[in-house]
Amino acid sequence: MKQLLYFSIISVILAITQPAFAREDENKNNENFLFWANYGLGIHQKYGGNKSSSEYCDQRNNGFTMFASATTYIPSFKYIFTIRASANTNIIDSYYDDSEFLYEGGIMIGQMRKNRWAYASFAAGLSYIQGGHSGETTELLYEGDEFYDPEYDYEMVYYRTIGIPIQIELMVTPLKFCGMGIIIFGNLNIERPFYGAVLSFSSGRLF
Repeated sequence: MKQLLYFSIISVILAITQPAFAREDENKNNENFLFWANYGLGIHQKYGGNKSSSEYCDQRNNGFTMFASATTYIPSFKYIFTIRASANTNIIDSYYDDSEFLYEGGIMIGQMRKNRWAYASFAAGLSYIQGGHSGETTELLYEGDEFYDPEYDYEMVYYRTIGIPIQIELMVTPLKFCGMGIIIFGNLNIERPFYGAVLSFSSGRLF
């Protein structure tokens, strides 16, 4: 009878204290959450899509990319959450016959593998895209001569769509609050799919 009483008392104590210990472990785990921001410059290629069928838009177009993203990782969830923005363009100072630009903003969820010195992650999600490309000529700016072709001003043809962003990060983290590496990115959408890579610098809480 005493053994049953002791067992019952121990069981009640464990039942009461175990959730508290679990919460304490979870809170301790969540205290180690990571967050960082990436900033990068790179190149991209836009290829295909509905816009490539236009007589004013090339099937393939290369250009520069300005890239930024913010990511958080909470160990108890075991997933990363990322917000991304990118600007992709070949327009430097003025529009010309194959000018094209594309802005993107999106949210993603993914997973990460990490050690003290590096991490790799993959994420995908949903994004909003706004872009445009040169259309019909509106004005003759320069008639040209035997050495130079004529120059024209062009109207811009705009579009908006929804896409699926994809992002792969391969980073080294020599310091707790900064790192660097390569980010490979892409976006699948019906209007103008694109992909590229940037050299990125990270800042935040990396380990």
